[in-house]
Formats: sequence, structure tokens, C-alpha cells
Amino acid sequence: MTLVEKTLTAQQSVSNRPHASGAVQQQPLLLCLVVIVFWDGQTESSKTALAQLKQLGDKKWVASHAPLWGEHVEVLVQALNAKRGTSSIMSNKVALVASLRKKLQASDMAAKGWWREGALNRARRSADPDASTATLLPTSPSPSPKGSSDRTSSAAAAATTPLLGETDLSVDAIRRAVDNGQGEAFFLLSDRDQSGLASKVEMLRQNCEVAKVGCAPVMLEPRELPLVPGGTGASGASTSATSSSSPAATMVAHEFLLRRRCPPAVLFEFRVAMCGNVDSGKSTLTSVLTRGCCDDGRGLARAFVFRHKQEVMTGRTSSVSENHLGFSAEGGVVNYALLQPHRSEEELRPLAPAEVAAHLATSSAGGVPGGSGVHMTRQYTAKELATHSSKVVTLYDLAGHERYLKTTVLGMTRNMPDYACIVISANNGIQRMTKEHLALCLALKLPFFIVVTRIDATPPNVHDETLSNIHKLLKIPTVRKLPYPIRRHDEVILAAKNLRHDRIAPIFEVSNVTGAGILQVLQFLNLLPTRKDWRQARIMPKEMIIDSTFFVTGVGTVVGGIVTQGVFRVNDTVLLGPDGFGNFRPVTIKSIHVKGVDSSAAEAGKDAALCLKKEKRSAIRKGNVLLDAALSPKSFWQFEAEIVILYHSTTITANYEPVIHSTTVRQSARITYVAQEVLRTGDRSLARFHFLYRPEYMKAGQRVIFREGRTKGIGTVTTVITDPDERILAKNKVRKTLQEKLHAPGGPKRAA
Repeated sequence: MTLVEKTLTAQQSVSNRPHASGAVQQQPLLLCLVVIVFWDGQTESSKTALAQLKQLGDKKWVASHAPLWGEHVEVLVQALNAKRGTSSIMSNKVALVASLRKKLQASDMAAKGWWREGALNRARRSADPDASTATLLPTSPSPSPKGSSDRTSSAAAAATTPLLGETDLSVDAIRRAVDNGQGEAFFLLSDRDQSGLASKVEMLRQNCEVAKVGCAPVMLEPRELPLVPGGTGASGASTSATSSSSPAATMVAHEFLLRRRCPPAVLFEFRVAMCGNVDSGKSTLTSVLTRGCCDDGRGLARAFVFRHKQEVMTGRTSSVSENHLGFSAEGGVVNYALLQPHRSEEELRPLAPAEVAAHLATSSAGGVPGGSGVHMTRQYTAKELATHSSKVVTLYDLAGHERYLKTTVLGMTRNMPDYACIVISANNGIQRMTKEHLALCLALKLPFFIVVTRIDATPPNVHDETLSNIHKLLKIPTVRKLPYPIRRHDEVILAAKNLRHDRIAPIFEVSNVTGAGILQVLQFLNLLPTRKDWRQARIMPKEMIIDSTFFVTGVGTVVGGIVTQGVFRVNDTVLLGPDGFGNFRPVTIKSIHVKGVDSSAAEAGKDAALCLKKEKRSAIRKGNVLLDAALSPKSFWQFEAEIVILYHSTTITANYEPVIHSTTVRQSARITYVAQEVLRTGDRSLARFHFLYRPEYMKAGQRVIFREGRTKGIGTVTTVITDPDERILAKNKVRKTLQEKLHAPGGPKRAA
């Protein structure tokens, strides 16, 4: 028996049961709503599928293919084309319900009296006399006489229509919403007039002060919206229909961003990887965002983010540079305030979004745009930024040259970014390394947005061609992203709310010399929520990936990295490893710093520095992990993974030796087994890898990237194997001995 037949049988058994009066109630009804969303437009295949689904509503087709349905089943198919500007329908359930309600009123149900004048409610009440009024379906308004009675009924219906947004503005509700958002939340308020909305806004601000939460409007002014017929209010109850042309059928709405005023130890933070081809302007854009000064057109701004002398001399990034952008609880930029001279904490005031544009326009030598940024009278430390910020965005400036691709891959895997920013120069367009970095984002399932730079120095025809090529690149089958150009503040808000779903690709256009478009990028980063939910990870056993090591005189050995699980506390004993033999040893945490601020604990999701007692820096390497002492961790020589070949000029077989990149691994490995004997571009297969030099700590489900020069493929670990293959280790040992003899003083010389 099919699902439809089972449903109809159950429906008839319920509807045909004896009533209290002894009569048999014959009210069988099964309503099926099918909502189809087209995000990429209607292709030929999607049109065919839609036509097949619409056949379910054809009575002749149903009579021939599903005779059991008969008159008991009503199928409504609703198609939503998000590409043509109706993407708000998915985010606004009011409009979705209104669209479905119109179809219900035009369907056969309305013609039979099921929907007209509350017949559905009467049918449900007759089938179940104990049903409460709250569970009954909403009724459509009955036709009213013309004249004043029609206007009166419309006004009365509008007065009883539930409003959009939040109704509970208590302190507990505010704290609960902020906690669910891991530090921030969007709050929508609405009322039928400006005075009612103003009183709600004042109540929200007062309760936010009590809850120690910042309250900033997302839009500068409230918006007037229609009361949509058949919409849903905040409680989820469907509203009654009102005339859209009636003056009373409107409401005023205003959205606010609530953000916790965090102490430095529990900062709200996420990470963004700056990707793109060499000379596209990644370092300059990072400096302009974090320093608030425009570039001079000759590479002055990028000098503030470079780490090494050769980077300044060549103008090319060769390492991973970590930069921080701080926002206050009200959305102000803390970095720019710290760069200004101030004598006390009271004088330190973060710049509001409306003041950033004026600041960028004058942050140059002599007040002339494109100067040297004379307003940068002082530098700030990470500790100062964390102390005065409620939200910190970490920007990882990565290398764009192909020579440093391994460094870029390391920064995108080990630093665990939440999002990626792909920077494209408007005059150079899309280059080979641009596609390489885009492929890395897709391999790591990393949502990304695009920033087009140098719009002030690019001819219009070249600029338009670059944008056209970007749209084409995003629409190819292997990428499948929806291009979303950003030009208005409304588009900034929608892009920030929807980027983490990894479906759209916002496109910004900026100039680092004139400051055009920089304000929109700042507003976007301020509204962008975190992508990962760290709350569940904080109750799991401790785990931290080490990405840097230091030795501080008078303090000792310090390791830095991202806490991926649990909570590390001062004086905790944890396990450090694996070493060259795959062993773990206990160590004690002496002190903890989070963003340069002394702290007693570091929880999952935080970038922390831990001082270890009596440990030598030489005994710790990047890629080691700190684990809970209660665990019995193991290191693994081999692992199996389901891999996909992204690109290879020839074929891949057993004994191929790529470099493996993952959160804890950067080491060469040999493929010892492939389910398919030969792999080419686009092939999928199960493969077994064997590390060549030392065992590594890995887990099933971990994503890996393997490359040889350019990226070759991606995969997901399915099985980890502890025991090594002695033959591979013996061959590697012989090869290592020969290399040592070759490079030893007085050893054999290589032929010229």
C-alpha cells in the first residue's frame, strides 16, 4: 500500500466514525502543499520536474494514475523563483503564507465550500468536538456590504492583526536571544504607528542596558510595511485578511542588532581568510580596513601588515599575517578610535558607522584623499583592541603568489576561518591563482564573498568585463553560487544574514585610494554572524591545535592556536603530541592569554596563547595538539579517505606522493592503495595514504587537501590506521641516508 493510500484509509476511518448524535460524518480531506524554490532560475530539467509535479493537481491525470485519491485529495504546487527578486519570500513567511492562501482560495476546495466562510473550521470541529479554537484553521473574511461597513470591517481586521517581530522585550528574552546567537542577535520591532513603535524601542533600549547588551539600529530609519493578508505574526498564528489598499492596513517596523558587552575573555569573534591572486590588493585592503587610512596608490598602506623585510621590498606577502578589526557593542569601529590621540578612557569613543566615511575621506596627508595617512598618530596592541571591543574579526592576509601556495593552503586549513574574502583586481581580472583559491574555498566548504579593487583606476569597459567574468565563473556547475552585487545598504544586510548558508556570493566594489565602498565592507563585517556553533564543542573533551610557538624571556615556552573543543584552564594538565615517535606527554598550563589579555580560561572557538611549564620550544612543532588528559590519544601512520581529483595533467595511481594538508597535518604521504587503478580529473575513489616521516593525529570525518605544486584533490577521512608499513619506512630511511651523505661536507658532488 502506498503512502497516499495509507493516508486516505486513515483519513476515512477518522472521518467516518460515529458522532455523538449517531450520524456518520463524511468529511474526508487531504491537502498537500508542494513549495518549489528555484535559486538559479528555471532550467530545462527543472521545468520538466515542475511540469511533472503540476500533474498532481490535474484531476484527469489523478483519475487515471491515482484513482484512490478521488475527491478527497487537493494538491497545490507553488513555485518561487528567488533569482527574480523574490528571495525575500523565503525569509518572510508572511508573504509565503499569503501566496499559498491565494491559491487555496482559487482552488477546487473553495469552489466546494471547504475554504469559504470558515467551512474548514466547521469540518474540523464536527470531526473532533473537543478541538480547541486555537487549533482551528484561519478563516477568510466573508464579503461585506459596500460602503462604510466594508471600511469598518477592514479597519477592525487590521486592528486585530498580529504584528511582525518580537513581542517579548523582557531582559530574560534579550539575554536568551543573545545567548542563542553566541553573542549577538537581530531583533525586529513593529507597531501600527510611530508612537507605538517609539515606546517599544525605548523599552528595548532600557532592558538592553539592564542586560548589558548593546542596541544599534540595522537601518537608520524605520520602514512602513503593509499588513499582508493571511500573514503570520511573531507567535506563528496566521493573521486575518485585510484590504491592502486600506490606509489602516500598514505597520511601521524597525530592526536592531543586539550585541553583548563582552569582557575580553569571552569576546565574540570569527575569522576571515583574505585570498586572491598576487598584486590584487589583499594586503592593502586589509590595512585600509584595520587602520582606517586610505592608500597613496604606491603601496604605502600594505607596509603596516607586512611581517618581513623581503615582503616590504618586493611588495608580495610570503607569510600568514594576522590582523584584527574590532567593533563595539553598538557597531562602532574600535580600531580607528585607538589610532587617534586620547588622554583617558572616557575620551576613547569608537567611530559610529555614519562617521567612518568622513574619517576615511580625511585620513590622508593634508586632508587630500590618497595621502599617507598622517592621522595614524599611534599604534595599538591586540590587548587594547580586545579590551574595548565586543566583536573582533580576525583577517588572515594570505600569500597570492604561486610560489607560496603551500603557505596559503596552510593558513586556510590550520587557522579554521569561518569565511573567505576573494580579492580580485578590476584591471587584471580573474587569474589562475584566483581560480586556485576559489577551488580551495569550495573544497573546504568555506562561504566566501568577493571584493573587486582598483575601481578608480580601471576603464569602464575593462571594469564591466571583469564583473561579467566573475558572474560567469560563479555560475559554472562546479561553483554554483548566486552572484549578489552590493550597491545599497539593504543588500548589505541581506548578504550578511545569508552568507553563512553558502549559497550566495556577495560582490563588493572598492577603491583603497579614494575609500569608495570601504564603508559597505565594514558594515558587512559588523553584521556578519559567526558560522560555527561552538556551544556544543565547549562541553566536549579539551582539544587545541598549535599553529605557532614562542619563547618569551622570563616567562617560558608559549604555544598559540585555536581551541577546537572543551575549555582550557590555568594549572590544567593536558597531553602534548604527537612527537616523532607518535607519543603524547603530559604538560601543565602555567598561564593563558586570549587576544593578549590575561585570562583564567580559554574556551572552544577562541584563539589563545598558553604558557607551558618546563617545556622546550624545540620539542614542540606546529601541528601538535593539546588534548584532554583523560583521553588515551593515538597517532596514525595511515588513513583512508574518499577523494576527488580536482585537476591533474596525467593520471594518479598507487605510489603517487603528494603533500597532505589538514588542520593538524602538513606532510608528504604515499598512496598505497586506490580502489580504481587509475584516477583522472573528476574521478572519485577510495584511497589509502601512508605518511613518510612521522605519525600524525587525525580523526575520521576530517577534511584533507593533497597537492603537488597546484591543488590536485580533496577528500574526507573515513578510517585511521595505527600500524605503519615497514617497507615504506625502510625505503624512506635509505633515501634519507643517501641525502645526508650527499649534503655532508666532503661528500660526493652532484654532477654539473
